[in-house]
Amino acid sequence: MTAAAATLEVEKIEVRFGGLVVLAGIDIAVDRGEVIGLLGPNGAGKSTLFNVINGLLPPHAGTVRLGGVDVTKAGPDSRARRGLARTFQNLETFGVLTVRENVLVAAEISRRWSGRRTSPSAVADELVERVGLASLASERADALATGPARLLEVARALATSPSVLLLDEPASGLTEHETANLRGLLIELAADGLSVVLVDHNANLVMSVSHRVAVLHGGRILTIATPAEVQADRRVQDAYLGAPVVSA
Repeated sequence: MTAAAATLEVEKIEVRFGGLVVLAGIDIAVDRGEVIGLLGPNGAGKSTLFNVINGLLPPHAGTVRLGGVDVTKAGPDSRARRGLARTFQNLETFGVLTVRENVLVAAEISRRWSGRRTSPSAVADELVERVGLASLASERADALATGPARLLEVARALATSPSVLLLDEPASGLTEHETANLRGLLIELAADGLSVVLVDHNANLVMSVSHRVAVLHGGRILTIATPAEVQADRRVQDAYLGAPVVSA
């Protein structure tokens, strides 16, 4: 992969909370159509990195680029207009709206931003069907179980027609069947050219859909490699087991 080909570039990112260094020298580049899994123990800095990428948290050092454009000082709305979408670990749906209306709102906003002539209604119907929520399309979002609500967040994010999608624990609360459907959807989205960064405690899901996996430990990238290489890496095993990590 070359930097010019990357849809998302995170370069030398550093974040400090007081005297505590939460992220130190983070470098990740995601190509078009690539799924990058992000793994690490609790407190490794995964959510902080997501907040930096989508503009909720300014880094103390480093650069974030979308499609080659420096967006480090841009807000979340500006990044969304440049093709970045995100779901959250804590569910963020419009509770009083139906499933379809949640997706429709995002599709309508996206059309105004982009000037595309696509029909928001058609986009909403297609995405509700694609994530497996057609039977719940008329249900209020605040009446959904956790699993369907997670899938609703994915559909709403996709309604903005992103080039880069950040998924924060999308499989949390999903049944095995729902997780299998999500796995298939992520593979399809990558094949369509969408770049995805995935954080999830379901390591099997992450390993099965990711082209590469980045492992964070103590705010640093321990390794970025193929799923097979990551699973065979003793340093990764030690990090998850809590044993001392020996630098390469």
